[in-house]
Amino acid sequence: KKSKKVWFEMDLDDPKIMMEIAAGMMDPSGKQLKTYFTPAQYKKLGQYVQDILHMDISTLATVRPIMLASIIEVKKMKCANPVSYEENIMKAAQDAGKEILGLEDPKDQLAALKSIPVDTVIKGIIDIIEGNEQENDELKKLVAAYVKQDLPALHTMITSSTDLEGGMGMLLDDRNKKWIPRIKEGMSKSSVFFAVGAGHLSGDNGIITLLRK
Repeated sequence: KKSKKVWFEMDLDDPKIMMEIAAGMMDPSGKQLKTYFTPAQYKKLGQYVQDILHMDISTLATVRPIMLASIIEVKKMKCANPVSYEENIMKAAQDAGKEILGLEDPKDQLAALKSIPVDTVIKGIIDIIEGNEQENDELKKLVAAYVKQDLPALHTMITSSTDLEGGMGMLLDDRNKKWIPRIKEGMSKSSVFFAVGAGHLSGDNGIITLLRK
């Protein structure tokens, strides 16, 4: 309530930004999602998408695999009343008439997501649709650490994740370093509430350490 502005990773109330995000979800090469899977795997994926997302797999035909993986990760939690912190904070900011800004453009976030190898993403999707319990256990531990606000535990789990396969630099570290000058400039002009993913906070290249430096 005391802040003058609210900054997210991206400007979530800018219609142009949201259009760029939607466009970025599509595979620019036009490659069909089904080409990443065997016919049997794609059939299983189609059933899974129907059961979990209540959608026909054909509607996701040209979606980037990483985007599909992100959607599935959220939906598979099977939470009766899912809550988005971003949406709630944005609504509070809008209701209070506060300006909403973003630390980066969609292309920056999409570039970071592209750094995760497609093979790793596909393997993760296959593990999920085939009911890999280890995958579910890891997610539960991640959520438990998040609920406890245990940043060191979260950082350890994220950095040791095999899902990232060397993509940690672009996904977190590089973006954190780019954000610091923008955060510094933003907070020098007015009081700001910064809302970013918890994975960006901890570690030697986390926002907290970088700001202290």
